[in-house]
Formats: sequence, C-alpha cells, structure tokens
Amino acid sequence: MDRRMRREFTYDDGYDDGYEAGLMQGMKMARKMDMKPTRRTTARRKTPKKTRTLSKWQKYVKQPKNKILYKSGKDKGKLNFKAMGRAFRKKNK
Repeated sequence: MDRRMRREFTYDDGYDDGYEAGLMQGMKMARKMDMKPTRRTTARRKTPKKTRTLSKWQKYVKQPKNKILYKSGKDKGKLNFKAMGRAFRKKNK
C-alpha cells in the first residue's frame, strides 16, 4: 500500500465515521416512515393543584413581626432561627 494512500485513524475519526453512518441511517428510516418532526405537548391540568396548608411554625416564620435578625457579627442581617424557635415555643405554651 502506498504511503500517501494510507490514512492514520484516530479515535475521533472512528467516532465521526460511526456517528455519520448512524445519522444517515436514521434519516433514511425517517424518510421511509414519512415522519414529520412533532412538538412535544405537555398535559395541562384541568383543576389547579391543591396547596398544602402551612404548619404553625411556617406561619410564624412568615410573619415579618416575628423575624429576629442577627444585629452584628458575620451573620448580620440573617434570621436567628435559634432565638425564633425559643420565642415560638414560649408563645405556644
């Protein structure tokens, strides 16, 4: 075999050849079946999904008047859940 005629195959070349062959085969099958591309449609709910009721703790945390924030330090401005938990348990005794 002539040196100029020989081609060195790499992994990428083999992958590309296989991919192209598979793509062409898929296109032939689509033509045979006369398939047209279709859009996926999502099933729509007729009735709205029921929302779960919030627990007492979730209702407590949601209200702005009950929010206890860190005033200084690295957590400044974040919610202090430890203090909020104590206040919640104390309130609901």
